[in-house]
Amino acid sequence: MFYLSKDQKQIMDLLKQFGHLTISQIKDITGINDIDELIEPLMAKQVPYLKKEGDLLLYPTVDKINRDLLKALDAYSYIHKMFGASWCTVSKFPYILSFIEGNKFFDIALVKDGQESVIVPAMEKSNSMRIIIIVDDEKQIRKISIPGKKYKFFIDKTKKLI
Repeated sequence: MFYLSKDQKQIMDLLKQFGHLTISQIKDITGINDIDELIEPLMAKQVPYLKKEGDLLLYPTVDKINRDLLKALDAYSYIHKMFGASWCTVSKFPYILSFIEGNKFFDIALVKDGQESVIVPAMEKSNSMRIIIIVDDEKQIRKISIPGKKYKFFIDKTKKLI
């Protein structure tokens, strides 16, 4: 029988929840630094079907890598590291993730270049009041305006929140 340490359980819980995360995302969310040392025994004994592809850990139930979710997890892990968000879950269109920071509820949306005319109206009609919008670069920001909502942009290429 093989028991999980507290840190290993925390890693496995994240993988069960999101399906896949990068090592750096896990470090930012959990504060655990020795991820590789914790994962190796898991892969060898407890969860041999857990996959590692470079910096990416995949839970066994994942058939396809969701790049949009990974981008949203990048934004969330950055915010979590900076401000200490306390809860996060996968969300529904037009959002990818929702989280709580302090006593405030936030949604994370990904707006790919050229999709502004579809995603922005959906965000306008949603109940969400605080939004983190992931864009590829700063040039895309001027194409997005959501009256009546509080929002910030997370630049995917530079990993910067503005």
